[in-house]
Amino acid sequence: MSSKEQTQLLDAVACGVMRFRKEGATGDFICNYANEEAEKVLGDATGKSWTALSGAYSLPIRFGNETLNFPNGKIYQVVKQQIDEKEFLFTLLDISSENRVSREIEDFLFIASHDLQEPLRKIISFGERIERNKASLGEENSLYLTRMLGATGRMQNMLGGLLSFSRIGQGGEVWAECDLSEIVQEAFLEASQGYQTVPAKFSVGRLPTIEGHKNHLLQLFKELFLNALKFQHREIVPEITVTSEVDLLDKTVVLRITDNGIGFGSEHAERIFLLFHRLNGRTEFDGTGIGLAVCKKIVEKHSGEIKAYSAVGKGSTFLVTLPLTQSKSSL
Repeated sequence: MSSKEQTQLLDAVACGVMRFRKEGATGDFICNYANEEAEKVLGDATGKSWTALSGAYSLPIRFGNETLNFPNGKIYQVVKQQIDEKEFLFTLLDISSENRVSREIEDFLFIASHDLQEPLRKIISFGERIERNKASLGEENSLYLTRMLGATGRMQNMLGGLLSFSRIGQGGEVWAECDLSEIVQEAFLEASQGYQTVPAKFSVGRLPTIEGHKNHLLQLFKELFLNALKFQHREIVPEITVTSEVDLLDKTVVLRITDNGIGFGSEHAERIFLLFHRLNGRTEFDGTGIGLAVCKKIVEKHSGEIKAYSAVGKGSTFLVTLPLTQSKSSL
């Protein structure tokens, strides 16, 4: 979330506010202000009064801009602003209803994409049986059959992508230590198996171990590498580089994934992460327009951020910021 977006939220939404200021000889951050709504939010979450808890409220200073799931079913977005080196401001935004709508949409996508698979498989199966007798169909009908099978194949890929998208964050996997070096290497091997072109040049620096969902992180990097391999100049050897920079103060790692592909206009830098958004026609490059939306969702489920930078014909750079550890409230 950008500082501009944070300011807009603060201006537009009535919410709980806490202010922490560094005080005393120890230099601890003490909560020297909390409005009534913030006191009620934290009191309801812990089952204790503000008076009983106020002395321990240096804890939220460790929070970033993340989502907190409280036992009472409430979900809050934490917006953290650093006023100066001695003062922090935290804003609690109630997004419970927004989160419920998001879950309903994801449930719909899961049901729709899952239940449509069976009739589609039958169409493909019958089409393939007809194709065995293609010689007797005539030139025109054979062309129609080829187009039909091509369309059903694309639809099958799209439904598979939607199913994968809807399953992210649905549970079943626990937070664990993940060696990003191993995950990135495995993701590249899986991505490169689908391309029988000139072997890509792949370079990866030293990457840290973080807390996350291994399968989701594997999927994240696989999608990014598939994107780099797919949108590539003809007759040019693909080059992909992965480096990282750890911020121990902020407890995050910024991963930089660069390629020498066809690139895209900077005006598309945010829209490429939208579901079904495509910049190129199917005749140029295959794809469903789901891969980068999956990446964004995985990163956000890890309380992280993903950005893209590019220019037409100049390759692309993706910056993925992830926390080194996950707060208990996000588990």
